[in-house]
Amino acid sequence: MRKSHNKYYKAVLFDWDGTAVADRYADSTEVADALIPLLEQGVFLAVISGTSYENIGPSLVEKIPPALRSNLYFGLARGAYTFTFDSTGERVTLAELVPDKDELVQLHTGVFNFHLWLLEKYGYETDIVFTRPNYCKIDMLPGLHRGDRMFISSGEMQMLNDSLHEHGVHETVPELFERLRNEIRTAGMDSTVRISTDAKYFEAGLGSKTDNTRIIWERLAQAGVKSHEVAVFGDEFSQLAEGITGSDGFIMIPELSGADFYDVSEAPQLLPEGVTHLGGGPESFIRFLHGQNHSSAL
Repeated sequence: MRKSHNKYYKAVLFDWDGTAVADRYADSTEVADALIPLLEQGVFLAVISGTSYENIGPSLVEKIPPALRSNLYFGLARGAYTFTFDSTGERVTLAELVPDKDELVQLHTGVFNFHLWLLEKYGYETDIVFTRPNYCKIDMLPGLHRGDRMFISSGEMQMLNDSLHEHGVHETVPELFERLRNEIRTAGMDSTVRISTDAKYFEAGLGSKTDNTRIIWERLAQAGVKSHEVAVFGDEFSQLAEGITGSDGFIMIPELSGADFYDVSEAPQLLPEGVTHLGGGPESFIRFLHGQNHSSAL
């Protein structure tokens, strides 16, 4: 077990953008250098992120020796892809949650109809990203440009609420979620629809970080890891509206009720029960990783 915050951990699960690195285009050398000693010591590490492997994997994995990758896991694209590596460092798929063509058409139709409803009823304009493997992104604040920063920052939820109010949208965000869910169901999708938001985007699809987390946790549990031996780091745990948590809140599955959850965002809103605010962004997470290095404590 490894020590940090006066506790040792056998596994660390963490978000990528805003937690491990400042943005998806940032150099991953510093985080890789902090992860390698933990892999050498047998710690399980899991990246759980909504982004794609192309935005994380190649730049990180190539820095990790192949023989150390078997304890490294990835859960990406809102449940779409979950994988690890074999003893030679080759990628091994654990699960894929990707809609077939019919489901994809139903999802796209429902999302587009939600866009049309907002436009026709309120004159509220949105943009839609259709090119994700198992979900769509609805840009609710198309005038807000984040640049390379793909995660929520302070004040964006208020910006969304203000924009909805200015257009006369009387539905709350949870009610808009339900409208979106109903549009997708009306389009024919029988599968469970998972919806989340980071204020700027509504994301709707078949999966979420919950699906990635459950698959990875099953493997860790089989390896003998207990939930109280797990640390989870993220920067989007905050409750954005009543009943709506940030994307990292989807990692908080019941099976991990004994885990320690840490939020490194700078200005969190209401955090779920059981989440400790550390702040400090990626620098805070990197310090945590160095603190987990057993050899550095000698």
